[in-house]
Amino acid sequence: MVTTFKANIPYNSFLLIVYGIFLNWFVFFSGCSFYMNPNDGILYKGLVHVLNNMGSLQFFFGKLIYLILVFLQAIILNSLANTQKLFSKPNYLTGMCVLLFHSLFIGLYGLSSSLFVSTSMVCILYFLCLLTNISKPKQALFNIGILFGMSTLFCSTSFLYILLLLIGLSIMRPFKLPEWIILILGTVTPYYFLYAYNFLYDVTNSNLFSLIKLYKPSIKLSDFELLSIISISLILLGGIYFIQINMRKLLVQSRNSWTIIYFYLLISLFFPFLNKSANFSDWNYALMPISVLGSGFFYYSKSKWVTIITHWLLFVLSVIIGYYYLIH
Repeated sequence: MVTTFKANIPYNSFLLIVYGIFLNWFVFFSGCSFYMNPNDGILYKGLVHVLNNMGSLQFFFGKLIYLILVFLQAIILNSLANTQKLFSKPNYLTGMCVLLFHSLFIGLYGLSSSLFVSTSMVCILYFLCLLTNISKPKQALFNIGILFGMSTLFCSTSFLYILLLLIGLSIMRPFKLPEWIILILGTVTPYYFLYAYNFLYDVTNSNLFSLIKLYKPSIKLSDFELLSIISISLILLGGIYFIQINMRKLLVQSRNSWTIIYFYLLISLFFPFLNKSANFSDWNYALMPISVLGSGFFYYSKSKWVTIITHWLLFVLSVIIGYYYLIH
C-alpha cells in the first residue's frame, strides 16, 4: 500500500476511501459514541441533542457523520500536501497516514467536538497556506474567520487556535490592516447570527466561553493506546528528520507551509491540558499535523521494506484494536 499511495495515480483517491473503510470496519458493527466534554460549545451540544432524539437512527447518522469528517480530513490534508508541493512529487501518503493513525486509538472512535474542530482547522490550514497565491485574499480571509468562529462554537477552548491564524497570516501575507480586520469580522459573524437568533426567539445561552485553565491529563492509557503512541512518535520523529534534511530543495512557499504546520502541531499539543475530562478525544487536535509530518517518513525513507513492514504492522494493530473495541 505504501508503494501504491506514494505514486500519483488517478484511482488512488478511490483507493483511499476503500482503505479507510477497511480501517474503520468496526464502525459498521457497533454503536456510535458521543463524547462530551465540559468545554463543548453550543453547536456540538445541539447536534448531540438532535441525534439523541432520532431514536435508532442516531447510530446511522452518527456513524455517517463520523466517517465523513474523517475522510474529509484525509482528503483535504492530502490535497494541501500536493497543492503546496510539501513533497517533491504528488502522492497520497498524507491521506493514508490520517486514516491509519486515526484508527489506532479507541478513544477517537465516535463523535466529539474535537473531531469537528480539527476538521475546521484542516480547512483553515488549507486556506492559510494558499494565501500567497490567491488573487482575492480578502474573501479567503473572511472564510477563514467564519470557519474559526464556528469552531469556537463547537468547543470554546479552540479559541487558542487564534495564535495559529495570526502566525499563519503573518508568514503568508505582508501586514495590511484591512485584511486583519476582515479576518476579525469573519470570526465574529457566527456570533452575530447566534445572538440575532437568541434575540428574536428570546433564547438565553450562558457559558459560551469557558475560562482557559490548565489541568493535569487524567487519561488512563490502555496497552494498545500506549503502543500506538510510541509507534506514531517514532514515525513522527523520523518524518521530521527527513523533512528537515530535504527542506532546502523545496520552494519558499512550501517551506512557509511547513512552518505553519509545525506551529499547528505545537499549539495542538496543549489541548489535552485544557480539559479536565478523562476521555481521549482531545488528542484529535494533534493527530492532523502529526499525520502530515509522519507521511515524510514513508515518503523519504530510503529503505522500501522498512516503510512497508511499518505500515502493515500498524494496519494489523488497527484491525486488532477494532476487534478489541467490539468485544468490549
